[in-house]
Order: sequence, then structure tokens, then C-alpha cells
Amino acid sequence: MSAKKGSRSSWIWASLWEAKKVLNLGAIKVIGSGEETWVNKDLWIPKLKNFIIRSGPQQQMKVKDWINPENRSWDSNTIQGHVSQEELDAILRIPIREEGADDFWAWSLAKEGKFTVKTAYHAFHKENTNLQPMGSADKWKWMWALNLPPKLKFFIWRCAKNGLATKARLFHRRCAPNPSCQVYSNPYESLLHCLFYCPHASEAWRSIFPSLPLPPQDATFLDWIWDIKDAISHEALIHIVFLCWNIWKARNECTFKNKTPWPPNVCLHAFRERNEWSSCPRPPSSNDASTTQLRGAHTSTNPPPSNHPLMIHCDGSFISDSQPAAYGVVVSNHHGQVSDGRAETLLCSTPIEAEAKALLEGIKLAQEYGSECTVFSDCQDLVKALEKDHSGWPWRCAAWIGSMVNILRINPFSKVNQVPRALNVKADWVARSKARSTLPVDWIGILDLISDLL
Repeated sequence: MSAKKGSRSSWIWASLWEAKKVLNLGAIKVIGSGEETWVNKDLWIPKLKNFIIRSGPQQQMKVKDWINPENRSWDSNTIQGHVSQEELDAILRIPIREEGADDFWAWSLAKEGKFTVKTAYHAFHKENTNLQPMGSADKWKWMWALNLPPKLKFFIWRCAKNGLATKARLFHRRCAPNPSCQVYSNPYESLLHCLFYCPHASEAWRSIFPSLPLPPQDATFLDWIWDIKDAISHEALIHIVFLCWNIWKARNECTFKNKTPWPPNVCLHAFRERNEWSSCPRPPSSNDASTTQLRGAHTSTNPPPSNHPLMIHCDGSFISDSQPAAYGVVVSNHHGQVSDGRAETLLCSTPIEAEAKALLEGIKLAQEYGSECTVFSDCQDLVKALEKDHSGWPWRCAAWIGSMVNILRINPFSKVNQVPRALNVKADWVARSKARSTLPVDWIGILDLISDLL
């Protein structure tokens, strides 16, 4: 992220370097040991704008210098002499892995920290408000909702953005010696020329849609297809897209394989592909009863088993940034009778961090008992994350998940299961009461007595 462009950089490196502008919108360093992260250079604080300190120390410092090595917590006395109160509050909310680990980059715009083009695209357009997409939002929503194969949706999206690799576009980007059409030697191969006005393309259009008005030379593909959609049937509209696709494929075969386009063959392939797509069985809708039933069966679990001596239920409570979060851990026997528990407030920025801290404390408590225990959480994302490698962990609480994995690796007597929220009411009540400062001092002794009221 700190690499320089250079005065004589190649086209490939210059392109990669320009992509840093997009990466800076969502890339963030997740703290492990803090040895690889600079305090005032790197992007590492989620709650701050651009994730970076503005009033940091004058000298170069690593994040590890702000972590107390004895208890693996933030050294607030050291930090507050270098940063503002707002920055201090944001730093103290960052989870720290108890046993230390390597720092790593994550993509903050995705829950699991993995970069996706979709999230980067939306972030870039949100940041650059002057770069408005062509057409209104209604046009784009309508276009993506068409009943087409995904590759054809992507194809017409590129047409609508004038993003096909025509000779005119390649010449503009200095990737072709001239902008002329290779099929019929037209001096300028624009997108409209390629799909509509090249002789083989216009003959195909006259064969199938003789009365359809082709787009004017100064029109855009999106405006044209939006204007004609109400004048033709949905089936004809789908066929138009298949025809455009096959015209484009014929042009590419001419360019790369030296095959002369033959309009009757282009039309035949368009008919065949459309018929094949129309006859394909469709997957069930997400609103189907069978799908809903399967989804419910997948996310729900059976009641906690009764063959384990101890059951440890965990839950977190997060109200807002302005109020402390809290976690609750409730230990009970196989009859459901409460025997022990923990509850503490904490600083965090999101609900999943509160849930992660609760689960970590439950796993640590199971380790202290040293006997066979089952730890329960109603957070499906966390329970599933424990079955994945670190690339599948929610990045905001990756430090605590790493600690959980290490404890479970050396403590084979404990296991973690998901429990429905309705069977986790005791831990939920403890966490919420602790966050609101209304938890009784003797809550462990009275929890069984008030359980029917929860």
C-alpha cells in the first residue's frame, strides 16, 4: 500500500497503482501483535474516518508499542499522550488477540473481510459523486432483473456502459493501432457500428426484426433498449439480447479466427441459444415454501443435549456506540439449574464483537472447569466461523475468534454449538441487564427463580 508509482512505470504497474485509490476506500489492517502496523501511517482504526490517526505521535511508532505485553490489552496511559480523546476511544474498542498473531489486511466493506468487486464498485461511486452512472436507477434495476443467463446480463451491462472491447475503445486506450472495423473496413468501429450498422449485423436485424427501429448514431445502448421495451413483448426483448450476443461473438471469430460472419448462421445460433435458455428448469424461488422450510431447518438447532455435565450459554448486548456493551455467560447443569456465570461491560463498535467476546469468555470458562462442557451461542456467524480458516472469519472480531480456536485446539473436552435465541434467554437477560447497569449483584442465585418471567 506504500509502493510508489515511479517516473517510468509500465502500463500494467501504473494501472495497479491507480487501483490503490479504490483499495484505500475499504482496506484496513487488523491488529494481531501490532508489530507490522505503523501507528500514524497505516489504516487500522475502524471507527475513524479513513481508518487513520490524524493527531498521532511525531516519532515513528508501531502499534505494538501501545499494547501492554503482560495482559495483552491497550495501554491507555501511553496512548492518551499522543492522540485526541476521540481517537483514544476508537482505539480502545479494537479487539486484541490474547496470544498475539500476525497483523493482516482485510476488506472492511465485507463481513468476512474478503475483497469483492461489487463492494468496491459501490464504494467508488459513493465516494465520487460526480461519476453518475448512465441512466436512472430504474433503468439499471430493470436491466439486471431481465430473465437472462448471468453472462448475458453482464454482456448488456457492458454494452450499456460502452465497455465492449471495440476497435474504437481499444484505440482510445492505446491498445490498437487504429479504430477501423476489421470485418468490413469501416473507419470507426464503435459499439453501435459493431452491433447494429456493420453489414453482417444490419442484415441479421433485418432478417428477424425488420420493423424494429435501430438506435440513432448519437444514442446509447441503454437508452435505446429502454425506449423499445414497452413496444415489444418480453420474449422479443430477450431475443434481442441473444442476437446482440451472437453478433458480438461472430465479430470476435472474425477478429481472432479470421472467420467471415454469415448472418443466417448468426440468427440460427441466436434462436438456438434462446430456446435452450427458455427450456432450462429454473431453481425454486426463495419465497417457495420448500425453500423456506429448508432454510429454517438449517439455521435452527435441537435443544441442548442433556448428556453433558455442564452447559455454558453466552450472549452479548450492544445498544449503541454511546453506551457500553456487555456480555453474559451462564453455566448450568443438564437439568438447566444455574451454578455459575460471568458478566462484564466492554467497549466495542458492533454487535458481533459483543457476541464474540461473550463466546470467548464462555470458552475460557469451559477451559477453567477442565471437564466436558458444551458452549452455546445464538450467533450463527460465529459458530460457523470456528469451522473455517482465518480467511472466513468476520474481520471485526478476528482477533477473538483466533483466541477461541487456539483454546479449543488444546481443550478437546469442550465444543461449541449454535442454540436458538429462544433457548438462550438467560444469557440474553444477563447481558442486557449488565449493559443497562440493572443486573442484581446476586443474579446467579436468583436467575432460576425468575427464569419463567424472561
